[in-house]
Amino acid sequence: DVFLGMCLQLIGVKPLRHQGFRTFGIPRPSAAPHLQTFDPCFYRELMVVHSLSVPQIWLMWNLLHDPKLSCHNQTDPKPRVFR
Repeated sequence: DVFLGMCLQLIGVKPLRHQGFRTFGIPRPSAAPHLQTFDPCFYRELMVVHSLSVPQIWLMWNLLHDPKLSCHNQTDPKPRVFR
């Protein structure tokens, strides 16, 4: 993640902050933070997620690419200038 930012900086591209990069973890969307959610709509806008196992990643990939997936209450992350 940092390496990509360094490469972009080297070629003069100014990186923008994006809510999809959650390298320090993601807040759980429930009152029970010890529970893992497998709602694909929760992960839909994320680009980097740590702490999922390989089988969980495969499962989520398939769920996210299901043509029947319909997410409601969608919020678009707003990019901000990286400082």
